[in-house]
Amino acid sequence: MHEIPLHLKPEDRVEDLNTPEVQPRYNLKKSIVISGHPGTGKTRIINELGTYYGLQPAKIIKVGDLLRQKAKEETGKHVTGFYERGIGADAVLDTLQMDLFESFEPGNIYILESKLGGRHVAKLRERWGKDGIAPADIVTFLLFADPDIREPRVYKRDRKKKPDLTAEESRRETQEREMKDREQWTKLYHELENIDPLSPEAGDLYDHCINTSDLSVEEVKRLMHLLLLSDGAVERVKPIRKIPDQAQVFPTAS
Repeated sequence: MHEIPLHLKPEDRVEDLNTPEVQPRYNLKKSIVISGHPGTGKTRIINELGTYYGLQPAKIIKVGDLLRQKAKEETGKHVTGFYERGIGADAVLDTLQMDLFESFEPGNIYILESKLGGRHVAKLRERWGKDGIAPADIVTFLLFADPDIREPRVYKRDRKKKPDLTAEESRRETQEREMKDREQWTKLYHELENIDPLSPEAGDLYDHCINTSDLSVEEVKRLMHLLLLSDGAVERVKPIRKIPDQAQVFPTAS
């Protein structure tokens, strides 16, 4: 389901995103919202893109971190996994996201990781269209992968914090978390009652959908970069090249 831009310049197609001589080569002109189930690579991708495009840490926003902060306020404990949260917690975070999207101003660029971020942007675009308001410059992505691929990734990640965790326990927790999320979301948004907003079947909610099942983080980052170029969401900046060592420029006679 990858979308491959076909009208890019050759140098944009083959460029190594990790070339050390130039950091960064591009400026981000539009904000990015990334959605997806656990294990699709959202967290690593948001960090990779934020670094590559030179964003300050405060401009890299993870709704999961906000949710854990909310959980700590409610329970008094540091919560690392899923917890039984009141529906009010989701409503508060969704309101914060909607406010962020609506208060968008040119130059206020961010990358947001949010399970329902794509849905929220789609709904705002629908409302903006009816009101005759120009939509904010936001590009939305859905990352998805087969559960047989995602669940081992989640297990590998969570086992670092919980060494005694078994693969079966991790799989069960992951499935329970997703089920509980769906229950919360359908209580808040009735149009999600019969659809998983994080599946490719809900692709109409997003600008781009990428199947990460067989892709490395670097491959996903490269594909997203090409799609952003195609969308006009990034612009090339003049390279800032390393200055060679003077001894190499003017070698001494032997």
